[in-house]
Amino acid sequence: MGGHRNSNIHRNIHFVDGRNNEIAGVWQNGALTWSEMAEWMEITFQKPVDSYAPFRCLEPGDPANPLAQHGPAIIMQGNNNQIETGFYVILSPDGAVVNIPINTQDPRPRAVTRTSSSKLDPHIKTFRNRVRERDGRCVITGEKPLDDVDFVRLEAAHIFPLADLDMWKEESWQIQITDDKYVGESGINSIQNKILLRSDVHQLFDTYRLAINPDVSNC
Repeated sequence: MGGHRNSNIHRNIHFVDGRNNEIAGVWQNGALTWSEMAEWMEITFQKPVDSYAPFRCLEPGDPANPLAQHGPAIIMQGNNNQIETGFYVILSPDGAVVNIPINTQDPRPRAVTRTSSSKLDPHIKTFRNRVRERDGRCVITGEKPLDDVDFVRLEAAHIFPLADLDMWKEESWQIQITDDKYVGESGINSIQNKILLRSDVHQLFDTYRLAINPDVSNC
């Protein structure tokens, strides 16, 4: 029988539990591997990743009985094969139903605030303009400004979130910054920690609905 499905989120990889309720999912653009998925599941599920395993559902389309019709367990750790789209059932490694509690803790906010251009500090404006000059377009969609000065739909977005400045300092990530024109002392406002995004894509990025794999380039 069909279980609960989250129809409000666009996915082409779906994970269901032994009761056929969808508990997680993602959109595969062609780069996501099982090894990366294991890391994500460590965050999403409140259970050690070695206590469960995904099994590919064998029924075509949305499965009705994934507990009875699935393939062998998939080893995720160290598995750099790309994940095929479709449905997977999460069970214990030996194929039994297992309870998978979801982490309900809200993610740390990426953005502190958004400030209008008219209120920006002159130094921040200079920093923003450097990002515009370097990228020249949204690095995700490729959308360009209407002209050289009209960047109304394009915004400079932090890669490592400004809201996590304390973590940035604790981990001494400033030493990775070679740009000597950044604003402030920490280096978090360097253009090396910024990309140009279309405003709606920026919002998706800030709310964890979109992620960038730094190890893959389609350019």
